[in-house]
Amino acid sequence: MEISKNEFEIDDTIGMELDVLEEISKQNHKNLITLIHFYTWRDEVNFVFPFVAGNLEKLFSGKWSLKTYEAIGDVPNHWLWQQMIGVADGLRTIHVLDVHQYDPSRGRTIGFHFDLKPANILITSGGVLKITDFGQSMIKLVRPGAREYGTFTGGDPAYQAPEGHPTRPAMLEMFEVLKNSTATSASTSATGCLEGFHMDVTSKFDVWSLACIMLEVLVYIKDETGGYVSFRKDRGNGTFLDDTRSLKDCVTRRLSSLCGTNPPRLDISFREEPSYIRDIVSLLRDMFSISPKDRPSSTEVCEKLEQIRLKYPGVDNTEAEILKALDDEKVEERFVEAGWLDEHGINAFSLMYVFEFLAF
Repeated sequence: MEISKNEFEIDDTIGMELDVLEEISKQNHKNLITLIHFYTWRDEVNFVFPFVAGNLEKLFSGKWSLKTYEAIGDVPNHWLWQQMIGVADGLRTIHVLDVHQYDPSRGRTIGFHFDLKPANILITSGGVLKITDFGQSMIKLVRPGAREYGTFTGGDPAYQAPEGHPTRPAMLEMFEVLKNSTATSASTSATGCLEGFHMDVTSKFDVWSLACIMLEVLVYIKDETGGYVSFRKDRGNGTFLDDTRSLKDCVTRRLSSLCGTNPPRLDISFREEPSYIRDIVSLLRDMFSISPKDRPSSTEVCEKLEQIRLKYPGVDNTEAEILKALDDEKVEERFVEAGWLDEHGINAFSLMYVFEFLAF
């Protein structure tokens, strides 16, 4: 008999994460993590995912590598940049979920990640990037004509959009409203509102975070770990914003330098690479707009990336070349998770639903 999650008392935060993971898994997007199953152990809910060893943060910092990939392609055709384009499309999928059980006339379902950062983008042994960690995420049904806002409750400050860092005057105003209000929530301007101590923002919050990661990917492709470490050091506390909620000078300088550098170590057979990078940097600058109103949506980002790809015929998908290189290297798959082992043998995950283990 299948056990429904409704039979368990699940914390609201965990319940939301589970709802998001279930809907994300239904999208069957190669750049989004897939939830295999979940089970309860005493008062805890545990999620089961495919084993993935690496992530972007480990790659950037030199703590993990996928050596087969290091010298494949110039920037537009580099495996890592190609995968980041896939990540952008994965984010678009999160924001505009295809949820079939809802009647479209009731509205549409939207999602938010709210904690995009290099550590939350996994890298499989096959070189595929996957967005993971939906602990801060949410999905909601938006009624026709309603504002498409999600409630941001926290995440890594280094990759948060400006609207996640209210200025001191704005914070004082918000707390003054809360202090003088008998209601449990208070609203501010059109860029967001404070409910208790939570901030309501649009999905363009994630677009800023995506811009941060895309810039770091370009820096890494150009200058490897040394360039990433130097860029991180320049940013001091890691954020891309200064105390006035403006883009830090070191970030704007890095964007400008990308337009004027030649690839130091990669195949430069793609002669239009500098022009390609200038177009990408122009897009990143739009994504780094301080006001979310001026920032493109994730759908618009994907459309622009496709327009840039079509503009330069030399841009190709090197996935087939990468897979061939992996086959030649014969990468050993040392971790293959077949199922759950108990006293009766191995239970295949494909046959499992939800298990509540008894505490002895």
